[in-house]
Amino acid sequence: MKTKNKFALLLMLMCSALFAVAGVCIASTVIINFNDGSTVKYDTSQIMSIMFSDGAQVKYPAKSVEGNVLFTEDFSVGLTTMWEPMACAGGDYKRFAKIEDGKLYVNVPPNNHWGKTGIVSRDPMFTVDGNMESKPLKIVFDFDSPRTTGYVIALSTAKAQDVWHHSNVWFYWMKTSAINGVTGMVDTRAEKETTSGQQVTPGQAPKTVILSIYPERVEAALSDGTRLQSRNLSQLKVGNSIHLYIFSHPTNAGNPSAVSLDSIKIMR
Repeated sequence: MKTKNKFALLLMLMCSALFAVAGVCIASTVIINFNDGSTVKYDTSQIMSIMFSDGAQVKYPAKSVEGNVLFTEDFSVGLTTMWEPMACAGGDYKRFAKIEDGKLYVNVPPNNHWGKTGIVSRDPMFTVDGNMESKPLKIVFDFDSPRTTGYVIALSTAKAQDVWHHSNVWFYWMKTSAINGVTGMVDTRAEKETTSGQQVTPGQAPKTVILSIYPERVEAALSDGTRLQSRNLSQLKVGNSIHLYIFSHPTNAGNPSAVSLDSIKIMR
C-alpha cells in the first residue's frame, strides 16, 4: 500500500476512534507540524473529504536546520545596539519601520522609489574561516509570511546605507502576483557567473530562509522547497569580516513593499 494511502487510512481510523469514544460524531482537531516549524490545525467536523493526487509535483519544505545556535535575535527588547537602522533610495526607517510584538516590521507605501528600509549589523557579524568549507555557517531567517511582500538579505564587507553599490551577496524574494513570487542571489557588483539564476516561487513569502555560508559560496534553502546557489563570491574570501543586512525591496521602483521578520539565528 502506498505511503499516502496508508496516511489516509490512518487518519480515517483515528477520526473514527475519536468519534466512537462518545458514541456520537463529535468535533476533534488534527494538528500537522511541518519541517519549517509551521503548524496547521483542522476541525475534523468541518472536513468533508480528504484527497491525494498521484500526478502533482510536490516541493518539500526545507529540513530543520542542524547545528549549535551561536546567536539569536528575536526583537523581544526592541532594536538592540548591535543593529543600526538603514534606509536609502526613498526608504525611511522612522516612517516605515517599527519593532512590534517581537517582530521587525517594515511597510513602505507606494511612490517611494525603491523604498529600501531595514537594518544592518553595527559591527561585522562574522569572519569567514577555512573550516566553513566543511562546516558552513548557517543564518536562519524566520518570517511572518502573510505580512511579507519583498525584501533583500545582503552580506558585505562594507557597511553602507545602500549596499547595492558595494560587493555583496544579494539574496532577494519578491511577490510578483497573487500566486507567484521570484527569488535569486547575486553579487550586484560582480560578473554574471556569481548569480544563482532567478526562480519562480509560490506567491506567499517563504516562512523560513536558511543561508549556508562557505568560503566564496552561499547556498539558500527556502521553506517552500526552492534551492539556490551562488559561487565565485570574492567578498567571502577567508579572512573577510562580513556585515549582515535585511531590508524591504519592491519588484519595481514606486511599488509598495513590506517585510515582517520574527527572528534571526546564527548556527554552526
